[in-house]
Amino acid sequence: MHPAHTTFDTEGMAEDHLAGIRSDIMRDRYLCLVERKRAEADQQRAATAERAAEVSFGAYAGLWLSRRAESGRLKPRTVMLYRRQLEADVLPTFAGTPLPDIDVPAIDSWWEQLRADHPSRATGNAHVYGLLKTIMGAAVRDRKQPRVVANPCQVEPDELSRPRRKQNDPATVQEVRAIADAMPDRLQLAVWLAAFSGLRFGELAELRRRDVDMSAAEPALAVSRAVVHREGRTIVGEPKTHAGVRVVYLPGFVRDRLQAHLQDHAQPGSDGLLFTGPRESRKRCECGYTGCRGNHLLNSTLHRAYGPARVAAGRPELRWHDLRHTGLTEAARNGATLAELQARAGHSTPVMAMHYQRATQERYRELARRMSERWEADLASAPAV
Repeated sequence: MHPAHTTFDTEGMAEDHLAGIRSDIMRDRYLCLVERKRAEADQQRAATAERAAEVSFGAYAGLWLSRRAESGRLKPRTVMLYRRQLEADVLPTFAGTPLPDIDVPAIDSWWEQLRADHPSRATGNAHVYGLLKTIMGAAVRDRKQPRVVANPCQVEPDELSRPRRKQNDPATVQEVRAIADAMPDRLQLAVWLAAFSGLRFGELAELRRRDVDMSAAEPALAVSRAVVHREGRTIVGEPKTHAGVRVVYLPGFVRDRLQAHLQDHAQPGSDGLLFTGPRESRKRCECGYTGCRGNHLLNSTLHRAYGPARVAAGRPELRWHDLRHTGLTEAARNGATLAELQARAGHSTPVMAMHYQRATQERYRELARRMSERWEADLASAPAV
């Protein structure tokens, strides 16, 4: 005998219940009250076990970062940057939250709070959001996370947009000389190389004696490494892009300055650094070179001297990275093709090379003059109509 789940007020209601039971039996769907409670308990236990097995965002983000670091898809400096961004801006909100529980409203609320906490950090906020979106996108594609079916990072692109920084005009050769002359002796060559080699700061700070070729009238620099400073560590690795491994030839007028710097300021030995800090470092860099003495030039050390020097040269708005514009723009003005600019700058795409191929008003006038001369000659030689 299977008792009903309740008593009925009328005989008709009881008959209707029995009719439903007969229908369930015929369709093999009938469960008595005891069996139904047992099935519901099993479902609840399964749901509880599934929830317990769900990975929190903090655990998944750590695993995602470790896997990409071990596979070499992320450089050590990028791993440290991502870890710092997660710890500062993402994990305080989502560390213990199961991945399936992170939905669009939660992301939108977090994003609004991030912008409110850091209103002047538009670029940094966009980078943090991009990192979170990438990790959640990986969870969507991860077969071990079947309940994460859609990326909850759905903020409109225009909300992530940030005003582009003003592009300063490249420094002239005279301005480069004025800035270099106002720098300490041991850093004057850094200005000339930054302006006429197109090297990034990290590549410049990792140059060693063995990277310099003085065998020809135009010296050459072999670029294969870059240095970064993160969390008190000095890390030497590959350049920013694969195209960053390159040989850069310098104009001949830099040769004497380079020779004098090697004689007076560079560290001794083939592994000696061209540019160093004001005193020897107590700890070695993580570069693996037996002869390396450390003491890489820090960005902060450079800018303590560069700030007053650019003011003295009448270009207080000129950023250090703008010197890179100077060399690449001068190369373009002297006939360098887009491919040559891309190779010289170490860019992985032509789009970035175009970014530095800045035209000046003088170049516009020169082009107009040449076209005018050509067209006037054609008109003079054409027969009159």
